[in-house]
Formats: sequence, C-alpha cells, structure tokens
Amino acid sequence: MKGLKRKSKIEQPVVSGEMEKGRFNDIFSEEDLYLTDVVIENEVIGPETLTGIELTRVVFKHVIFEEVVFPKADWTDVAFEHCDLSNIKMTNASLHRVSFQECKLIGIEISESNLLHISVDQCMGTLSNFVESRLKLVLFQETSLNNASFYGNEFLQVDMDRCELQEASFIEMPMKGLDISTCSFEKINVSQEQLAGCTVAPHQAIEFSKLMGLNVKE
Repeated sequence: MKGLKRKSKIEQPVVSGEMEKGRFNDIFSEEDLYLTDVVIENEVIGPETLTGIELTRVVFKHVIFEEVVFPKADWTDVAFEHCDLSNIKMTNASLHRVSFQECKLIGIEISESNLLHISVDQCMGTLSNFVESRLKLVLFQETSLNNASFYGNEFLQVDMDRCELQEASFIEMPMKGLDISTCSFEKINVSQEQLAGCTVAPHQAIEFSKLMGLNVKE
C-alpha cells in the first residue's frame, strides 16, 4: 500500500505480506459469513446480498463487486487496492482500519454506519452517498467526491485533502473542524448555520460569503 501523503493519525489495516491467496466463495464454507487472513485477487463478486459478513485481515486486489448489498457488515483490517465497489450498498455496518487505494467507489452507499480509521486515497467517489453515519479519523485524499452526499453525518477528525467536491452536499451536517481548503469546487451544497468552524481557503471564503447574503466587490 502506498504511503499517505499527509501526516495523519489514521491507522492503516494490519495485514501481513505473507497471507495466502483465497477465493471469496470460501466465505460460504463457514456456518457464519466469515473470512480472515487471505488475499482475494482478480475476481468478480455478485450479485449477492450478504447480511452480517465479517472480514478480518483481508486484502482485495483488482476485484469487481457487482450489485452487492452488505447489511450489518463488520470489517476490520481490510484493504482494497484497484477494486471496483461502485454502487454497493452497506447499512448498519462497522468498518475499522479499512483502506481504499485507487478504487472506483462511484455511487457507493454507506448509511447508518460507523467508520473508524478509514483512508480513501486516489479514488473515484462521484455520487457516493454517506447517510447518517459516524465518521471518525477518516482521510479522503486526492479523491473525486463530485456530487457526493454526506447528509446527516457526524464528522470527528475527518480530513479532505486535495479532493474534488463539485456539487457535494453537506446538508444537515455540522462542518466544524473540517478543512476543505485544499479541495476544488465551484459550488457545494451546505446551509449557512452548518459552516461555523469549517476551514476554507481565501478564494473559497468569497463564495461562502455570498451564501451569507454579502455582496463581495472584486
């Protein structure tokens, strides 16, 4: 896995470089949906609805997920490298030390879930949907989040570094402590009362001042 470019307290997945190769279908050999200590490569997974799937110390490389739904997923120490997770749906999930490196996350939906120590680096996350979830110690880096929605989320130590945020939505979500000063956008959707405590660049502040009803003379 590539090193993160910005200093961060975020913990990376604890996985071994000596794990054996496995197949995702091995998960059905257990009474419970459980997979651990394997590397999954070059597979197409789905369509599937897998409730309560538990992954521990698993690395996915060049894996495509098609029409997959993961209710009540529990993932710890999981790494995705060059994978396509577009349009997967996760509800009431728990993700701890999970990384996404150069992945497609277009239209992914993660709702009513807990995310802790998550890194999303150089990914395509256009139209991604994070709804009423709790994100703590999460880094989005050099990732496209155009038209993404963060409706009703709780952010704790979330960092967005050099991301694209055009038309991203932060409705019903306090932005206090969030630094978007290195991100690019012409417009984002946010209410005035939710902006307090958000760090922005000077040129971004001009646009936000218009939201507050100020006339800016340039």
